[in-house]
Amino acid sequence: MGKKHWLLRRVGVVIMTTGLLSSGMWGGAGSGVGAPVVWAADDTTPAADTASGKQLPDSVIVNKTVTADPNNKDKVVLTVDFAFPDDAKPGDYVEFKVNRQAEGDSSHSAFPVISGDLLLKDTETGKVIAVAESIDNGGYRVTLQAEAEGLVNRTAQFTRTEEIPQGACERDPESVKYTATTTDSQGNNHEWDLYTTVERDGGKCNTNTNPTPRGTVVGMPIPVMACSTEPMYLKYYSATSSSATQGAGVYGSATGRVYVTPPIGDAGAANETFQDIYVRVRVDEAQTPMKMTKLIESSTVLLNARDGFANKNGGWKPADLDTKYPEGTPVPPQASVYPPDFDVESIKAKAQPGTNGLSESFDWNSKTITQKDADIIGAMFHFTYLDWQKAHKPEIIGSNDDPANGTVYVDYKVSGLGQPVIMKNAWGEEVTSLKAQKTTTDIDENGNASANAVADVLSKSSLYSIGLLGSDVFAPYSGAAKYNTILTYSTDPESYKSGQGHVENSAHYGSCGDAGATPFAAQEGIAHGDPLQAKPVPGVSVTKKVNGEDANEAPGVAVKTEDKLNFTFTIRNSGNTVLKNLKLVDDKIPADQITCGDTSLDTVVLQPAETVECSATLPALKAGEQHTNIATVTATPVDKDGNPVDGGDVTGQDPANAHVPESTPTTSSSAPSTTSSSAAPSTTSSSSVEPTSSSVAPTTSSVEPTSSSSAPTSSSVVPVPEPKVVVPGIGVVKKINGDDADTAPGVVIASDADTMTVSFEVTNTGEAPLKDVTVTDDQITDAQAIVCADKPAVLQPKESFTCTATVPAPEAGQTHKDTATVKGVPVYEEGTTGPAGEVTGSNPAHAHKLKPRVPGVRVVKLINGDDANREPGVAVKPGESLNISFEVSNTGETPLKDVTVSDDQIKNAQDIVCENKPDVLAPGESFTCTATLPAPSSGVTHKDTATVTGVPVDEEGHPVGDTPVTDDDSAFAWLDEPAKVAKIPSIKVIKKIDGDDANVAPGVRVAPGADMKVSFEVTNDGSAALENINLTDNVIPAKDITCANKPETLNPGESFTCSATLKAPVSGDHVNIATVEGTPVYGDGEFGPTSPVLDVDPARAWVDEPVKVAKVPSVKVEEY
Repeated sequence: MGKKHWLLRRVGVVIMTTGLLSSGMWGGAGSGVGAPVVWAADDTTPAADTASGKQLPDSVIVNKTVTADPNNKDKVVLTVDFAFPDDAKPGDYVEFKVNRQAEGDSSHSAFPVISGDLLLKDTETGKVIAVAESIDNGGYRVTLQAEAEGLVNRTAQFTRTEEIPQGACERDPESVKYTATTTDSQGNNHEWDLYTTVERDGGKCNTNTNPTPRGTVVGMPIPVMACSTEPMYLKYYSATSSSATQGAGVYGSATGRVYVTPPIGDAGAANETFQDIYVRVRVDEAQTPMKMTKLIESSTVLLNARDGFANKNGGWKPADLDTKYPEGTPVPPQASVYPPDFDVESIKAKAQPGTNGLSESFDWNSKTITQKDADIIGAMFHFTYLDWQKAHKPEIIGSNDDPANGTVYVDYKVSGLGQPVIMKNAWGEEVTSLKAQKTTTDIDENGNASANAVADVLSKSSLYSIGLLGSDVFAPYSGAAKYNTILTYSTDPESYKSGQGHVENSAHYGSCGDAGATPFAAQEGIAHGDPLQAKPVPGVSVTKKVNGEDANEAPGVAVKTEDKLNFTFTIRNSGNTVLKNLKLVDDKIPADQITCGDTSLDTVVLQPAETVECSATLPALKAGEQHTNIATVTATPVDKDGNPVDGGDVTGQDPANAHVPESTPTTSSSAPSTTSSSAAPSTTSSSSVEPTSSSVAPTTSSVEPTSSSSAPTSSSVVPVPEPKVVVPGIGVVKKINGDDADTAPGVVIASDADTMTVSFEVTNTGEAPLKDVTVTDDQITDAQAIVCADKPAVLQPKESFTCTATVPAPEAGQTHKDTATVKGVPVYEEGTTGPAGEVTGSNPAHAHKLKPRVPGVRVVKLINGDDANREPGVAVKPGESLNISFEVSNTGETPLKDVTVSDDQIKNAQDIVCENKPDVLAPGESFTCTATLPAPSSGVTHKDTATVTGVPVDEEGHPVGDTPVTDDDSAFAWLDEPAKVAKIPSIKVIKKIDGDDANVAPGVRVAPGADMKVSFEVTNDGSAALENINLTDNVIPAKDITCANKPETLNPGESFTCSATLKAPVSGDHVNIATVEGTPVYGDGEFGPTSPVLDVDPARAWVDEPVKVAKVPSVKVEEY
């Protein structure tokens, strides 16, 4: 009878059992493990550089079963066997998913995720053949590893154990079906029935709950504080994992939160207040010590972050807010209560009608508001909230990250949360109560709630939540162990380290995590691979770097015009054979300029995984020049005797790119302005002087002739000529970076600029020459810093000269103003006169550097109105459409333009309709897009991901930064249809000669040349009907095979028989093979694989020949 056999080495799985450490000594004898924990902080194993490979078909999975756990009736065991094909490469992988579904419930992942990596090792060699890991869809991926290269017969197995799900309380248990989903070589998904059982009994329902143990928020006289520690999320990563940044070991986090409600109202202020909170997060030294690898510095203070009564703008919602503002009514942000030191007044000052995007009709004190005005005011409150958070940001005040130095901890100080909260909204109106989330908690038989339960309630109803506090942690691994996080806090600056308060100081204190510990054991499975020495896989690679960077893509490394290009070439034997005759060439570098240390490259014999380093240098590039060159390495693979192996030389290439950026000239957008000291005189100008009476009125006196003088011929008077009055003047035009920035805020300074260039254009604006001209600046204390080229000794009217200086640029978010002053002494030429003393002129200039603003964008994708982020998502009836909506919001601080919305399942962008989408999306502004998709296929979970992208711009529409902002959001849906029955197609042929199923040699005995009666019994041994059944034989022509009663459709369990006659051979053995093939067909409510199924069966015979007698000829001659 024909059989389908898998030649698989049966292997088992070893799951390292959980054990407990009996001592907290670091690596001590009492640690409870077989070997002490050893740190290798300076000698960690780097992660393997394994490129992702291709997905292998499900034929790699040779066995998958779910069975009852023989040791625990409440559990089931998943067993999966793998046999990797010999041509599979490291990085190639196979994926599968196992689901469970209770009757009337949706489908869920059946077995727990693999935390970290599960290594499948060859027990003889210790090589890691494959690694199993969990993937996003809830399934598993098994990936072939680099150590499996050069091996054949590579097999592996791993198991997972999980409890059977528990049914609902006070309900009869439902049936639970376990199924597997795999993908074949054609990309078709197959679903397989594995096991069916029933739920565990849910028992009686527990209705014993207790109201919030701490009472109401309103009027609470004293502060309330609590804390909670987060799960450590421990994972084991092997040294080959990219996540193993510290080498092989246990990775996780030691973190927690503190919840605070300060005094409420004036009554609370009269009792007690506090200003600062101190928190220590430490690794429990009573358990296995761990190293802190990355302290959390992004901790923040949130307002009741867990779906309580906080709004998104940084305030608390009054209890009657929903009554005053029914759904759909815009809510003014002023209606909420805000923290005591929240800067509401600055918001009120900015919230003027017609400014900052507000409407002309906006009124701060109005209880009604438009949605647009509510969004803009909300954004103002939100940004003020961000500033409030910065002021209260937890500050790290101490830490020890190394267990070799004692207890591992990180300390925080949080300032200013103890001020009483005054129950008034931003309008100054009294608020009687806040909108609290409904909170209940389980209590024990004595009526007590656990500390964790109380912390959970406080996390939902406290006014402040501080977190996340702590660090990522790591420990070397040498066996099962326990780990733990402890958080202690206090308002006393000393006692917080122990979590005990000083009663005399009325300190509030507490701790959490003391009683808990997380047991952990890494997991390993067994695998196998046979060495294949006769299968050489040669390879060579080269990694080329320019100035230390692997710049494969243009434009590559940015360099200066004076910088040479320094190249390094790392040649690596990436195969499993020895390499000789190495040659390295570069299309831009002459061979004699490439050096490989003191070694000649053609003499190097490179073993597998070994490397050799070479280097070269090229001259500097010119401004704007782009450079690309490609390195090529060739080598000859040889066997152990030094002889070349088949296939010839191997090669590898790697490019490198570099460029010199174009310099950008600075331009001026403003024309020079005039100063207050103009050429024309002005009665209000300090540089214009009104002539005195003596200098303006002409002389009128006459000279009478004396008696002794000769009498003139005429008695007329001769006037004396009077001097010409001229008006002196001087002016200066001051520019920063070429811009005459007279008014604030002035010139925008580049964010990376450290200095500014200042110029002073000095002009004689008057009618008199000027001497002793000086230029000063109120921000430049060193007069030598102002350089005046070509400054004349005497500055003639209308003549100019220019001075320059350099001043520091303002800090980000700051403004700069400085004023230039020029002075000169008038020089009056003969026949002229004018005011005495210096003339002056001045001119200010302004500059500012923009505060970096963080752009952001968010998209929330809904299917049929449901934000279905998790599988299985929204249930859709057959024939219904998926109504998709995309809610896009600008969550950042900069406007966005060119905002695009795309979806990975909607190929035509025009199918996404965005009504009211603005050209520029302002901060806090939103719009909605819609689209329609058909319902998902039967048995297929629908997932599509929306992506929104926008370009951050300033108020003038100029791009800010080089990188657009983006966000994505996925949504899931599934077809809610009657359950289908999975069918497994199969066909079987039994071939007989003379009535004997002669599978095994020598087979049936036949006479030489006799007629052999051949029969073929074809049976549908599967659960699906078959059509297009084709029976062939590798010896008997199809026309000689007769099939009586062969049906068009062969139903499960049905059979038919074919026959033929074949001459036996004259002598020797005979074998021929029958092959039958059929195509599965499915009725309504059925499904299964669609590929044809086949079976083969051989039959053998041997010829029973008569025994031949050997004769020996001979002649005898007798002599007479």
